[in-house]
Amino acid sequence: MLLTPRFDMVLFLMTNICNLTCKHCYVNSSPRGEFGFSLNKMETVLDDIYQSIGPVRIALSGGEPLARPKDALALLRRANRVHPLLLLTNGTLISRTIAEELAELNLTIRISIDGSNPTSHDYVRGKGSFLKSIKGIERLRSSGFSIENIELFAMIPPEHVKELHEIVSLAESLGIVRLKIEPIAKTGRANEYWLPYESNPDPETEEYRRFFNSDLASNLFSSWDINEIRDTAFNVLNIYSNGDVVPYTYQDPEDREIGLAGNLNDGTLEEILKSKRMSDAIVGKFVRMSRGPSRSLRAMRFIHKSVQN
Repeated sequence: MLLTPRFDMVLFLMTNICNLTCKHCYVNSSPRGEFGFSLNKMETVLDDIYQSIGPVRIALSGGEPLARPKDALALLRRANRVHPLLLLTNGTLISRTIAEELAELNLTIRISIDGSNPTSHDYVRGKGSFLKSIKGIERLRSSGFSIENIELFAMIPPEHVKELHEIVSLAESLGIVRLKIEPIAKTGRANEYWLPYESNPDPETEEYRRFFNSDLASNLFSSWDINEIRDTAFNVLNIYSNGDVVPYTYQDPEDREIGLAGNLNDGTLEEILKSKRMSDAIVGKFVRMSRGPSRSLRAMRFIHKSVQN
């Protein structure tokens, strides 16, 4: 019997090129990363997503999608006709022209801010990146892009848990009303800088969890609604820049081997989704998780109470 997963979102990693070389990058992107899909191929994949899954939300990611600005904007304009859109970006490449073009689209932009100041943020993402990201946010705002459609995303290394409230304060100072926060995922390049998971819960992320369970967190974040994000529902289809299709975000070579359902250079998305290999990928991941999770994250979504849902 074949499983028929229902995906709420497609994470489309269009390129592995990035202008930064972040310490925690789970796909090891860099300025020397692989180019990824051509625009024509991306448009074909976009059509396949609509035919196979429907008008599902698409999260355009990389690498850094705006490292290929013309292709990224062209794809966003095309997808904007039928799909809800999320652009994942470090924000450093948002020029005035790009900001004006993004302001014409109906999408959410998630910008990575991993510290409350240049010292802590640049420790993870590289010198000068904090101020460039803040400038990108300012350009979006001055272009008329809705502040309610800008979301900050912070991945917190163990040594910066004490800054959690300062990151939220930074968001408030910028007028941001939506955040996603989680501890460093120890996969990809992060394995070079932080200890691997040795148990569950992971000792290095335990302080992060204790903080959110504390009365202090309740007092500091009283203006925000906070909900934990469950990431084990197999509701996000991942399409990687080399064409690999995986029904979850893989974390290591074994995880990739288990989850690889097919490659878009060898077959259509519809064929992959209906294949036994897709079913086997999901079952295999469940079996691996039953041995004990290799990833013990607790992602939190913040929405300011001033937002009317």
